[in-house]
Amino acid sequence: MKKTLLVPTDFSNNSLSAAKYASKLAIEREYSVHLIHYYTAQSSSFATEELSKEFENSQILKADLTIVEFEKKLQEEFPTVNYTHRTARGFLQDTLPQEAKKSEYEIIVMGTKGHSDKKSVRWGSNTSAVAAKSPIPVLIVPNYFNQFKTQKIGLLTNFKTEELNTVHEFVDTFGPISQLELIHVYNKDEIESTVRKKLDEWSLKINQSISIDQINPCIDHLQSNNKELDTIAEVIHDLVDKNDIDIVLITKSRKSFFERLFNPSVSKAVVLDINKPSYFSKV
Repeated sequence: MKKTLLVPTDFSNNSLSAAKYASKLAIEREYSVHLIHYYTAQSSSFATEELSKEFENSQILKADLTIVEFEKKLQEEFPTVNYTHRTARGFLQDTLPQEAKKSEYEIIVMGTKGHSDKKSVRWGSNTSAVAAKSPIPVLIVPNYFNQFKTQKIGLLTNFKTEELNTVHEFVDTFGPISQLELIHVYNKDEIESTVRKKLDEWSLKINQSISIDQINPCIDHLQSNNKELDTIAEVIHDLVDKNDIDIVLITKSRKSFFERLFNPSVSKAVVLDINKPSYFSKV
């Protein structure tokens, strides 16, 4: 049975970027794409008054027409992709994880806005909430991202067995990994040579679990004297940029680490100012 990519849209440019990314993945792996839009009285694209029956009906009509146009734009650019669509009333962070429980879905692909956008806090909150609640993996695509590259994959690692499941999940959806960068942030009081030895041992264990052509260490430490590198998220982004990583894998089952990523002090760097697609493992 052909699997389907679940792609939420609010008809914005950033959700269009995510839908195009999903379309390229669909072509690569022969998936279908299901577009879904949730509307509420508070939706940024609609009026803010109470949802009376007449008002609700008008919004359903507006959403139905808009999603058809959205799908048409994608179909023109990606004529070989099989698209379907639906609109429904509800809040994205609550209803999308419920939709994702259906057996045909492989992964959620959704966009996020940069922190300079005035609506970024709300969208970032939705994005992180969906990633936390989803029963299937979630791929978050940064605003206006237009590249589809899967050559160099970065795995956030703290040497936990659950990370092997993340790599296997990713390969099931995206195909084999040719180059894996092990991203690890250590404290300044740790000895770098000791950290590298642990990474070498961890690389061997990963290769015993799943065949990967090349596994490289990608490490740095927290720098308390540097405001741009004094949190885990900021060091991660610096490593991702310097090493030109295509997709970052994050193991969601590591609850404490996942919660730290979305702590208010660092969530801007991880969710709102995301600069490469990030793959969150399923629960």
